[in-house]
Amino acid sequence: MKPEKKYELFNSIKLKYNVISNKFYKRDSFFQDPTESEKFSTIAIWDVLEYYKIDIETFWKYVDNWPTCERELWLRSKNPVEFYLKWNDRYSMLNVCANTINQLAWTKYQTIVPYYFSNNGIYADFGCGTATLSLGLKINDRIKGDLILLDIPNDVQDYVKYRINKYNLNGHVKYQDAINFKENFSFDGILCIDVLEHIENSSEVFIEKIVPMIKKGGFLILRAPWRGQLTHPDSAADNFYGCGGRQFLSKHFKEVFRFGTTDIDCVYKKV
Repeated sequence: MKPEKKYELFNSIKLKYNVISNKFYKRDSFFQDPTESEKFSTIAIWDVLEYYKIDIETFWKYVDNWPTCERELWLRSKNPVEFYLKWNDRYSMLNVCANTINQLAWTKYQTIVPYYFSNNGIYADFGCGTATLSLGLKINDRIKGDLILLDIPNDVQDYVKYRINKYNLNGHVKYQDAINFKENFSFDGILCIDVLEHIENSSEVFIEKIVPMIKKGGFLILRAPWRGQLTHPDSAADNFYGCGGRQFLSKHFKEVFRFGTTDIDCVYKKV
């Protein structure tokens, strides 16, 4: 049996309870007006076209080509860290196109993140990728306070920094190397979506790096779909569920809102 199965026993009950208890729980929705959603997506895609000087047809071609290039690069890499460090030149351009579309598809987070990151605090996006979600929300003034973007350094960061400069956010948004970032007890909230399932020592990264960054009472918005994709090694899930990461989450965080069907698809509060 997969080690995460014991944590999934009551998932359907928990999710059903959340649906009932939140039936009349109105969140401040950014996307009540469809035109706002269209504007958010249009700005994100337009910035990609502008930065790489490509047209929309080329953009969609790159989105379609990324899975083949991703597999090619993955098979040529010794480990996940080396794989992400190689996202340069053409690989970074194709990934930016594909990851922009992927993050635009995270529609539920487009209302959940602003709801929990609403105070004038300091927030982080750990494993931000193109930061289309978090930086896009900041550009549209849906995340208050300051935002720190954290990821493995490669050419994707140049595109992210271009957007920070374009929207004059240098005083409120910074891009940092996730590997060497060592600030502790700094953040009022951390966004960590689709990150830990890529990391073989996921428990160590979660316990020793991510958790110490969050203030007591701060929020953690966490999703990790784990298995079933090329860049999701089984060792990442086995490590998190079998080497203490999941237990540590249960001990040090309170689940405050479940928005998915998996065990790790929730908003947590550090206690």
